[in-house]
Amino acid sequence: AEDGIRDFCLSRGLGDVYKRQEYMGTVMKRVILGLVAINIANKRRQRDTIKMIPSQDTKQQGFDEYGNYYMSIEAMWQAEFNPETDVINKVGSKDNWYQKASDFWDKEEASIKGVLGGHDYLHEPDIRDSERFLLPFLKSQTIGNDRALDCGAGIGRVAQHLLMKHFKKVDLVDQCAKYIEEARRLLGNEPNIGEFYVAGLQDLQLKERYDLIWVQWVCIYLTDDDFVRFLNTCKGHLKENGILVLKENLTKTGFIVDKEDNSVTRSDELYRGIFERAGLKVVSSKLQEGFPKGFFRVMHYALAPL
Repeated sequence: AEDGIRDFCLSRGLGDVYKRQEYMGTVMKRVILGLVAINIANKRRQRDTIKMIPSQDTKQQGFDEYGNYYMSIEAMWQAEFNPETDVINKVGSKDNWYQKASDFWDKEEASIKGVLGGHDYLHEPDIRDSERFLLPFLKSQTIGNDRALDCGAGIGRVAQHLLMKHFKKVDLVDQCAKYIEEARRLLGNEPNIGEFYVAGLQDLQLKERYDLIWVQWVCIYLTDDDFVRFLNTCKGHLKENGILVLKENLTKTGFIVDKEDNSVTRSDELYRGIFERAGLKVVSSKLQEGFPKGFFRVMHYALAPL
């Protein structure tokens, strides 16, 4: 029952509801459990209407907030982009997938609160744990400190509070022009700020080589194929001994599609499969600590070429 309440709330972006559920009375818990049961029934009905790739591995399966149920992430992309499939609130095409994500973030304010989806209280524990993960690579001189790239940089939150403290030059890239404009206003005169790029990661082209490429809370917006292409681009622009750090939300198994912003939250197993496709190995990984209960787990991955 507890897992059902948690998964139902998280899959609908209701982390605050889940966080408060320990204070709920028996009646409210029964209401949520009833909704969970309806959700499960909807997923089972959808299984018969969506043309999906067969899979016997339940760890590969996923769903969205409309009750669409997918046997694998490959089946999800096919069902959502195929005009012939019967999917509730279907995305329709890859262009639509990226456009909705872009529109979603264009409406958010250019501030720490905005780029963190209203959860600005996550900023300090996020930066603190990110620095704990990064410092061993710098202190051991495993990587250099000449140049870093912040992907999905937003207004420069990670660049300003983490990367600029440790690297001689930091470049920033984000698809949202108003975020990059604000980052330029805040950081443009700093001596160790380099280039500002407005681009989606699916279209990213790089000219520099980096000791570190930092990618946080943005790969959830990439299709699997574009994710692999992006990682290959990054791999080709790492300096010798350079690393890519990816920090993302995790599901326990499978994946969850959120059609409010067209994102997909993957499991550790799915992430590692994508890394392998891109010719990258995990040299270190660590779960984020210090976040409130009711949020997805967040994992740091340090990646290097095979």
